[in-house]
Amino acid sequence: MITVAQQAIQEGPNLWESNPDRCCHIRKVEPLERALAPYDAWITGIRREQALTRADAKRVEWSERYGVWKIQPVVDWDAKRVQAYIHVNEIPYNPLHDAGYPSIGCIPCTRPVVEGEDERAGRWAGSDKLECGIHGNTRLVKESND
Repeated sequence: MITVAQQAIQEGPNLWESNPDRCCHIRKVEPLERALAPYDAWITGIRREQALTRADAKRVEWSERYGVWKIQPVVDWDAKRVQAYIHVNEIPYNPLHDAGYPSIGCIPCTRPVVEGEDERAGRWAGSDKLECGIHGNTRLVKESND
């Protein structure tokens, strides 16, 4: 992966402001493509309640983009259930969650949310961008027993 300094030389300064989709592609999508290349499956933590773009997510999907199965074991959980599971099972988690960041992304594109805001409101705040792009291009392969 190229450094932020190299990215600025190639793409211009503050790409996350001028073209956030391109920035996410360079910093997230391309590295994930490389990381998943030797594998047959990918386990993600996305949940349907997080965004309309995730509302139809299934536990098992085929990712056309990465050529792997996409397994989403908590897809139907709500935030309260996630928190309870973390607490009961004493699972370590990112301390930024306690600082008002229920959804954590890159530093310049993430802010804490205020009470009453959607949990992903702090991602790309002030824009219509909802996803970084890593969860696109999947095909449903399992409809029942979800």
